[in-house]
Amino acid sequence: MEKLKPLIEKYGKWKGLKIYLDKIEYFLDADFGAAVGCAKSLIECICKTILDEQNHVYEKDSNVNQLVKKTCIALKIENDLVCQFANAMVTASQKLGEIRNAIDTSSHGHSLSSEKSKKLEGITVYFLINSVETIACFLLEFYEIEHPLRNQPEDKSYDSFQDFNDYLDNLYGDINVVGVSYPPSELLYLIDQIAYQNKYQEYLGSI
Repeated sequence: MEKLKPLIEKYGKWKGLKIYLDKIEYFLDADFGAAVGCAKSLIECICKTILDEQNHVYEKDSNVNQLVKKTCIALKIENDLVCQFANAMVTASQKLGEIRNAIDTSSHGHSLSSEKSKKLEGITVYFLINSVETIACFLLEFYEIEHPLRNQPEDKSYDSFQDFNDYLDNLYGDINVVGVSYPPSELLYLIDQIAYQNKYQEYLGSI
């Protein structure tokens, strides 16, 4: 979960996810079924938080693939260029739930001779957990960066972020390009809108 940890630190409101990461890492070697259960809960938590903030209704007993699908719809990526990846996330989430039900010995009481006593080992374990981390990172970054950009009014100009621009310019100072000085905020805005929005979200979090 080394990719996800910096993200939840970066976007302060997601720090509550750390409890899931700690549990996943704790159970990863000792009880993979429990680790998968925590991973499923991690994705459910992210989806429910996004849906709540976007005022989208969902059934409280929705399973993980239903939640991911609703989240993709809420973020308007179901018919987007990333649609195929979104569909893959839904499928992966469904399989995650099925695997969790199949091997998590804590999910329900079961016969000692049942299939749940079987374990997944080696590369399969880490592939599944890494897949969960990829889904989580995508949802968080898309929601925090891409989604706000898409929902900005088209006439949102550089001058609309004056306080943030002043903050960047005071923090980094003018940048010299072939002997000409430019404010860093203006350069970043013109060169990389995604990076500019990313820094803007960090700025909002800091204040």
